[in-house]
Amino acid sequence: MTTEPGRTRGHDVWTLLGVGVVALAAAVLSFSSLQALAVRAGYSPALAALLPLSIDAQAVVATRAWLARSTGERARTYARALALSAVALSVSGNAGEHAMAAAHAATPWQVVVAIASVPPVALAACAHLAALLAATRPAPEQTGQEAAEPDTTSQPDTRTPLAEHPTEPTARSPERASEHRVSAQPSAQSTAQSARTTARSKQSRNRSAKTGQERARELFSEHAETGTLDQLTGAAVAAAGGVSPATGRRWLAHWRAEAAQQPPHLAVVGQTQPEGDA
Repeated sequence: MTTEPGRTRGHDVWTLLGVGVVALAAAVLSFSSLQALAVRAGYSPALAALLPLSIDAQAVVATRAWLARSTGERARTYARALALSAVALSVSGNAGEHAMAAAHAATPWQVVVAIASVPPVALAACAHLAALLAATRPAPEQTGQEAAEPDTTSQPDTRTPLAEHPTEPTARSPERASEHRVSAQPSAQSTAQSARTTARSKQSRNRSAKTGQERARELFSEHAETGTLDQLTGAAVAAAGGVSPATGRRWLAHWRAEAAQQPPHLAVVGQTQPEGDA
């Protein structure tokens, strides 16, 4: 029993080594044939090496996505078709090159056009595969234990209350409903009280602002009656009204302009015209 894991590991090592040797030999031979086919189609030897690279890289990428467990079903189907087409294209290119070389035949123009279209088609196919792999997210697999255990979180257990108190839910249901209504009343009352408090605070702020302006206006009227408006400053108006100095200066300028526009007998601000003068 203890020798089986060692044998399994040795078998895996030799299998991987054999796969590596076969892959290296096939890559070298296929690379040579496809490069010669590209040279036959009119490419230079340096650029002709890119043809087998594009085909083999497409096959490797598509096969990796095909065999990966995290690949979605749609991307897996496309990757399988892309891998098989890349292998078929590589086989056709190798066979066609050796057939034309053995027969000493000239390269048909159809072969030249097909070879020239391989790189852009391979790029578009790999880009589409990458987009499918990024868009699809496979659902997490359930373990055996999670699949065996039923989901009881969404189903409340009502057997225990019925066994212990068979008549209690029916007897107390009106009481619980009344308790729910009573508990909802303080919440509504607190909400209404907070709204009233907010309205009162706004009203008090408005009254305080209005009273401050009235106090400042009274100060202005006193200076107007005594003829000392030239001695009144915006800071004094602001202090009387409880506002900023800028607001005090603005009030003072406005009131002085109003006083200047009034007739002489109405120049005193805050006093109305006597009835006898009318």
